[in-house]
Amino acid sequence: FINHFISSRHTIALVSEPYTGARDEVKSIRGLNIHQFPAKGRVKACIIAKPNLSIIGLSQYSFPNLCVVRVQTGHTHTHIASVYVEPGTDIHSTLTHTDNFLQQTSDTRCILGGDFNGWHPLWGSVRANNRGEEVIDMAHASDLYVCNEGNTPTFETVILGHARSAIIDLTFASASIHHLITGWKVDIHACPSSHHNAISYTYTYTRSRNYTARFDHTSTFRYKNTKAQESMPTRAPGSACAPPPWWSDSLEARKTEVIHTHHQLHLAKKRGEPTEGLACELQTLKAAYADDLKGASISGFRDFCQLQTRENVWSLTNRLLRDSAPRRPPATFKIGGTYTTNTHDTAKSLLDHFYPDDSPDSEPRHDDLRALAHGDFL
Repeated sequence: FINHFISSRHTIALVSEPYTGARDEVKSIRGLNIHQFPAKGRVKACIIAKPNLSIIGLSQYSFPNLCVVRVQTGHTHTHIASVYVEPGTDIHSTLTHTDNFLQQTSDTRCILGGDFNGWHPLWGSVRANNRGEEVIDMAHASDLYVCNEGNTPTFETVILGHARSAIIDLTFASASIHHLITGWKVDIHACPSSHHNAISYTYTYTRSRNYTARFDHTSTFRYKNTKAQESMPTRAPGSACAPPPWWSDSLEARKTEVIHTHHQLHLAKKRGEPTEGLACELQTLKAAYADDLKGASISGFRDFCQLQTRENVWSLTNRLLRDSAPRRPPATFKIGGTYTTNTHDTAKSLLDHFYPDDSPDSEPRHDDLRALAHGDFL
């Protein structure tokens, strides 16, 4: 999924149940900002963003199952939240936390997405369950619109040889920006080895007015701009991401086979044909693809370590495997009972906390030193 996201034109990914391994939080990914709040529990919802956006995490609303950020676009702000609600019982009161966030930010733009584990005909389910009714009540109270379109399932699995599917991954938007959400669709190519299908859409925000600068020496500017592009090439948005060195044609074939079988299963459902055989085949192919992917990754890392010289192999390996906390993107900070409101306030609060200004000292020795220094500068 990460390679797919980097190669795409998408700039933000709302992720439910991200892979954390033995940790409580998602490992850092070079070139991406991961907003997550792992306090007292494993992260179940996070937001991954490319570095070309102005984003700050909002600690006052967030916890492991709810990740809230504020995105600045021109002179406007949009709140974006990633949510995960456990099936059955909402043991962490995630819906209550989400409703509290929505009520406190009711006068702003908001996009809400995640795995709610709820059914309702408004987003394509055959029937509604209690969770679906709770989600709808919360959305109506905050004037949110459902953005889901069509009836393509967002969750698919095989249980006892029978294909099971549901629409439980949802997208909501404030009434003021609902019409700006376009191209909503289920993308089964983004993460074919997962039980959940990815969702993609475009949010077209209103840009602030642009002013054109006037250059007196246009030819010089163009020359320097061209030379800068030649000496410092950049990767254009949407350009293909290079596959890992251990990627092979056999893995690509496995991936293609999984996607092709997935398409066949959807086609059989639409035609009313039996799906048990295709469902079992898809489950087997997904398991084989996941095993091959894991094996190739481990083998590639082992070969990489063996290529290192004796002097640096262990230092390099330890640096790659050390259990260090991931780099934190900007977030609000609680100090003195209140939260900061932007990155400038957060940075100033941290500086004041760890590097406070020197306070006047009443010791006679210090008074003498200050008097002496003052006299030297006169």
